[in-house]
Parts: sequence; C-alpha cells; structure tokens
Amino acid sequence: MIGADKENSMMAGSDPLQVAHGVFVRWLKDFQDKKMSPKRKNIMGLLKELNKPKPSLKRKLNSTDESDPIYPLKRITLKNPRERERLMRLKLMDLLCKWNNVMTVFPVDPRLIPSVLAQSQSGIPISNAVFKSQMMVLQSMLQRFVKSIPEYQSLCEHDQAQLWSQNGDMVNALVLAKCLSQQLPLSTKIWWLLLCMENSLDHITKSEQLQDLSQSMVLKFEFRQNMSTKDYNLMEKLIQDINSYSFSTCWLCFITYACVFQTTPNSRCQCDQPDDRVNFGVSILDIVSCLGWKQSGFLTFLENLKEFSLIVKNSEMAEKVDRPLIEPFSYVEQMNVTAMVTDVANSFRDISMGPDMVQEMLMMSLNVPTSKRFHNQVLMVWHKRFHVIMNKFENFFELDSPLKETLVTEGMLQSLGMLVYWLEFLKCPWEQANFILGGADLLQYKQLFASHKGLKPTPFKLADFLEPGEELEVERVQHTVQSGYEGLRMLVNDWETFCLVLLFVLFQPAWKTNKSEFKGAGKLSSWFETILIRKTLFKSQKALEKLQMIDHLASAVNYVLKLR
Repeated sequence: MIGADKENSMMAGSDPLQVAHGVFVRWLKDFQDKKMSPKRKNIMGLLKELNKPKPSLKRKLNSTDESDPIYPLKRITLKNPRERERLMRLKLMDLLCKWNNVMTVFPVDPRLIPSVLAQSQSGIPISNAVFKSQMMVLQSMLQRFVKSIPEYQSLCEHDQAQLWSQNGDMVNALVLAKCLSQQLPLSTKIWWLLLCMENSLDHITKSEQLQDLSQSMVLKFEFRQNMSTKDYNLMEKLIQDINSYSFSTCWLCFITYACVFQTTPNSRCQCDQPDDRVNFGVSILDIVSCLGWKQSGFLTFLENLKEFSLIVKNSEMAEKVDRPLIEPFSYVEQMNVTAMVTDVANSFRDISMGPDMVQEMLMMSLNVPTSKRFHNQVLMVWHKRFHVIMNKFENFFELDSPLKETLVTEGMLQSLGMLVYWLEFLKCPWEQANFILGGADLLQYKQLFASHKGLKPTPFKLADFLEPGEELEVERVQHTVQSGYEGLRMLVNDWETFCLVLLFVLFQPAWKTNKSEFKGAGKLSSWFETILIRKTLFKSQKALEKLQMIDHLASAVNYVLKLR
C-alpha cells in the first residue's frame, strides 16, 4: 500500500499522458494471464498507440477526429458495467423527476384548438402564426427543463447558447412529425402538440368539440403549401422514418436530453468545452442501452430529427399573417359577444324618445316635414344612449366627465352614420321603429297607428329630412348613403355584427388620438375590431376597407344636420 501511495504521489505531479500510460500498464498486467476478449483487444490497441513515440501526441488531445483512438481522453472511465448501469438508471429517474416538475402546466396557445376546429369546418390549414406561436410555447417549456439539467449547467454560457441554437428545434420537429403522421388518431396528434402531458390529455378528452371531430382527420399546416417539391418529398420520407422509431412517451424527457446534446465534429469545433459535450453523448448511448433500445437505430433517429428540424426552420413562414383572426369563436367568446349585444339593445330600450317624438314620427307617415326641435331631440337622445353604452366599459367609466363628453361628441357623426345604415338595412318601418324607440315609446307608437285605421308607417330614409325642393341635394345624399350602404352590406348583415361595429366606432376617436389619458379606451376600439374580423371571417385589410364606408354615411348625416 505504501508503494502504491508513493506511485500515486509521483503520478499526481506528472504529465497527464504519463498518468494515462501508467493506468494502462497496470491494466495490461491484470489481463496478461487471461483470455483476451474483443474489448480487451481494443484496450491493447489503445495501449500500443500510446506507446508509439509521437512528437505530436499533445496536439492530438485537442483533435476533433472521432476515428482518433485517443480522442477524447476523458472518455476513459474505470466504472464497472453494473455500477454504470445503476448510475444510468438513477439518471433516468432524475430526468423524469425534473421533467414532471417543469411541466406542471400543459403548454398551449389559446388559438390552437380553434384552429383545429376551423380546419375541420372549412379546410383552412393551421396558420404560420399559430404554428410558430405554439412551437415557441413548447420551446419555452423545453428550455426550462434543459436549464435544470446539471450537465447543461456545467457548460460555459457560450456552449449552452450553441447547444440550444443548434438543437433547440429538434423536439419541436418530433412533435410536428407526430402531428403529420397518417396513422395516429387526431386526439393523439393534439396530445403531442401539448408535449404528451397527462393533464393535457384530460383537457383533450373533456373537450366535446374535439370529440365530435373525425379521429382520422389529417392536420394541415400553412407552411407546407409553400414548400418546393423536393423539400416536400424529403419531409414526407423523414416523417415516415421518424415515426417508425417507437418509444414510450414517458421518456420524452430523455429524448429531449439526447437531442440537446446531439453533436457532430463540426458543431464541436464551435464550442469551448468539446470534450464535455462528447462525454454526455457517451452517457446517452449508455442510457439507450439501459432502456433496451438499439444504439444504431437511436442515432439514426436523432439524425433524422436534426434534418427535419432544419427543413422546417428554413421553410417559408411569414412573420405576420392575417389568418389567425379567422378562427371561429369559442363558446365562451360567443357568450361574451351575446352579453355585450344585449347590453347595447337594453341601452336603446331604457332611454325613451318621449311622446312628442313619437307624435312627430306619426306625422312623417303623413308626409309632414319634421321640426327642427325633432332633430335636436334625436341628437340629444342618441348622445345619451351612446354615453350609457360606453360607460359599461371600465376603461371609459374611469375617465373624468369632460373626457367622456369629448369622446362621445367626437364619435357622434360616425355612430349616427351606422344608425342610418342599419335603418336602411332593416327597410321594414315596424322593424325600424322597434330599433329606434324605447319600451314605452313603442307601445304608444303602435297605439297611435291602431287608432288611425288605414294609416301605415313609412320606411325611414335620411333624404326625407331634407327640405322640399332640393332635388339635387336629395339625389346627392341618396347617392352618398347608397355607396356607404353597399360598401358595408357584405360586412354588416346581422344584429350582432352591427353592434360590434357600433362599439368599434364609438371608441375609435380614443384609438386615433395620441393623448395618454385615452389609451385605455382606445384599446377597446382595437379589441372590437379584432372580434369583428374573427366573427365575419374577413381579412384585416379588407374589413378595414369596408369600415371606411362609414365615412360616406357620416358625411351625409353631417350635411343633413347643417341644414337644420
């Protein structure tokens, strides 16, 4: 023992190559009297290589050539196979524990499920924006898991960044390959999009909308439509090869671990600690053997994932697309819209026009011109109604009274233009009266016409408010209203859409101004615009072009008001 200690103390201060040489000499003595296995022959070959006098031996320690028998020196371990297998099992359990700790909440973009439903109904592929967003959500979760791995933490910041940059998309590529599989049922594909977490599986199985879809449905992605034939065919082959390698989803934690530390000689050249990365690669192969998987098949699997991830990353994917906005409403969203529309309708009903206004409407049916007081009263009632509607939203409610008054006043013409449109759209005078009049007004209106037998209400038209004898002006106003009406008709053709457009118009002055105090109210206009586009299935630019037609109606209203 004293001699051994002395030998060890001498080796501690020696050159590393001499230390390695001494280790193999001792091994050789132990194996001389035993039958040499192929593994021992490899050790003998390595010893002979070390014994050869090579002046460039130190330089070869930094070699990146895997065929070099001494590359890397750190790969040499003295642990026996049983001890190494025990360590690999512990490593697997550690990875599984860290994975479950990180994945406590299943990752999902809120637009993903509506996109799947939209595809089932209209055949629209999952858009680039939704696909990229979901992949970013997955990557965020995966990166949190990777950062918890001790081997990753032991690397310098440069090598960590290199690893994630080179291999961070490989698990996403695996997820996508599963989603594009022809054999897997739809629920399993969506489960893969949520990283196969048990709590996400419950979410899928409890979704009645998803359960109603055909399980043989093939998920389509927008980016595939723009791929070249060569890339498309290569992708199909890689998808088939990737899906042919079977493994339990519970070991997705190890697949992620293996993907992150997947290396090539070229990638190692860019790192500050290439030997450490190779060490982890060696332990990965040991874990593969521990799981009972074939090493050669697993390495091919990783190479296919790498190639597939590069194809997806380099495919043509627009940074900004309009299509995410055409996803159908969820049940909750539709309930919110219905509640808002009900509030708008109640605001109309709660504020009455008054008996005098109802009498004037009766006189209009007898072709009697309305009074100036009637127009002022109409403006006052609708100003009050608009104020009540806007006050239901917190961002407006919190404003000071002068600011509220400013917004309501600035949006009056546009809002009245929308009222003119809806009255023209309804055409039926009874429906128009039901829209304009409050609860008490409507009852009086019906009683007045019931008491004058043979008298029927006439439909409302903005041109009726012009002075008699102004034929040219009547024609001009009618033309302006008609152009605005035709422009809006394709977009606004039901009560809910009309209410959404009205809300958009009411808050639009706050959105257009640069004043900080109106910022919160301005967001409401943008929000209603988004809901409107989603509901009508219009692309953003086309919808905005239609909404500009409100200006035509507003100009016609403005002209009529100036005459009074």
